[in-house]
Amino acid sequence: MAAVDPLDWTQEQAERYFDDATTCDRLLQVADRIFHVHSALLATRSAFFAGLLGEGFAEQQKTLIALDIPAPSPAAAEHVLKHLYTGSICNVMEFHYIAASRSPEALAAADSCCTSFTLLEDLLPRLTSAAAKMELLAAMQIDWQRPVSTGGGSTLAVLFEKEVLKPAFADTLESTAVTRWLSGAAGEAMQVAAEHLPCAAVHAAFKRERAEMAARVQRLEDEVDSHESLRKCTRCDLRVSAHDIDNKTHNATSDCVVAAHTGTYRAGYSAGWSCCEEKLKKSEPCGYVNTGRHIFTFI
Repeated sequence: MAAVDPLDWTQEQAERYFDDATTCDRLLQVADRIFHVHSALLATRSAFFAGLLGEGFAEQQKTLIALDIPAPSPAAAEHVLKHLYTGSICNVMEFHYIAASRSPEALAAADSCCTSFTLLEDLLPRLTSAAAKMELLAAMQIDWQRPVSTGGGSTLAVLFEKEVLKPAFADTLESTAVTRWLSGAAGEAMQVAAEHLPCAAVHAAFKRERAEMAARVQRLEDEVDSHESLRKCTRCDLRVSAHDIDNKTHNATSDCVVAAHTGTYRAGYSAGWSCCEEKLKKSEPCGYVNTGRHIFTFI
């Protein structure tokens, strides 16, 4: 076993021990590919694997577990497992064991497979942005031919609508991204998926952005008001509010004291200020002079 418990691995360690034959405690078979996995880590990070490897299931006692998914893709399974190990989503869009082709047989098999969608539902909450969720869902090649809201939609289409209607989705959805998707700049799959975004999700995102914009404008106005209300003394650089000046409160009525040489300057061989130690000529003042009242002006 690995020296460090899998649950305490750093991302670097998780990448190092991924599919590692020397530290694994289970073998996962997907089609003709065998993966060396760590059951404790998978069970913690995936409800699907927690059920598969949990107590009361025959698979818990098996060393070799066959993952029975219609039209399984070892490459796609590898991306899913890497995501569960490291949290990386760079390749998660390749998770398309549903079917590389759009054949009716493949789509029908995917539609009837609850196990596949349990894994997919496991992945979606891990994606922190609406853009990442859209990229993954668009890569699933959803069958949009059947209406969703009427209950006749494909399993993927229903899952899509369920996911994008969550408040967390609208919280990270950006209007600029929606515009780019609809323009086709992000590809045909993203364009079609964006066209099927429910109005409620888009309206919620736009409402949030309008509120954020209003809050930013208010903050800027407050900063401008605060700046305009300040006054500065032209001699000592004291800064006070216009309110304090009008009401003669706080430092507005204090004496104006500036730093200066308090002696006289002498020229000649021993040039320097009489007030300075050793009569050296210094650029920095050596004392303070009370000049009377402040002279305030706008900043």
